[in-house]
Amino acid sequence: LQFLYFIGRHPATAKKKREKKKKGRRKKMMFEDNSNSMGIKGLVLTAFFVGIAIMMNVFACVLLPEKNFYPLMVLFTQLMVPLPLLLCGTSRSSYDSIDGEMPFITVLGWFLAGSFISMALFIPVTMLHENSISGKQLGLIYGAQALMYLVFFIAGKKLKSRD
Repeated sequence: LQFLYFIGRHPATAKKKREKKKKGRRKKMMFEDNSNSMGIKGLVLTAFFVGIAIMMNVFACVLLPEKNFYPLMVLFTQLMVPLPLLLCGTSRSSYDSIDGEMPFITVLGWFLAGSFISMALFIPVTMLHENSISGKQLGLIYGAQALMYLVFFIAGKKLKSRD
């Protein structure tokens, strides 16, 4: 027993224990992020899935026998969706606390974003009706839209939960 007691009290063993404690503290400080960002993993995953959605739109133009550029029109409307929200603001702190109404500019931003989402959803149907694109292209376009909007929805929820 005295031998085991001596090993625990040995200066080299005590030094190793102190280093482990310091390492644990450093790891905690490194991974504790109280900012409103998603973190590097979230950003990389979001960029990866948005890249896949953009590739699906490009594949709708190139890979199928009907080679035309019309599916890219939908991509432009998808990329326009965040602009009104960024320019007009969407924070809940912009509500008027006296009468509870939202400012006009915030409502305008939401309206424009909804308009772009509606255009992205219904332009492909109109193009299919006019025989500008095929049903396979429509499937690829809607798959890309579902993926992109799902990723944006999840990323938005993660950002709101960190507030």
